[in-house]
Amino acid sequence: MKIQFIYNDGGRKDAGFKGTTGDCATRAISIVTGIPYLEVYNLINEIAKSEKTGRRKRGISNARTGVYKDNVKKIMLSLGYKWCQPC
Repeated sequence: MKIQFIYNDGGRKDAGFKGTTGDCATRAISIVTGIPYLEVYNLINEIAKSEKTGRRKRGISNARTGVYKDNVKKIMLSLGYKWCQPC
């Protein structure tokens, strides 16, 4: 059985963003929740402001360049989703 691929940028283009980037978490959260891309983008960057860095974690999350798993989990829980561990 063939599965048809349907491209979905999560509303990135409609929000006025161009080019390619590492925003897969932003697009995924937008697609799953139905929240507009720009709202998710701003939510991620707002939560990232309270992140701490360390020896193993050099930077903070950024909606455009990558989001740490802990922040994705925090965002999804705050939106009423349940976090499940992979099998």
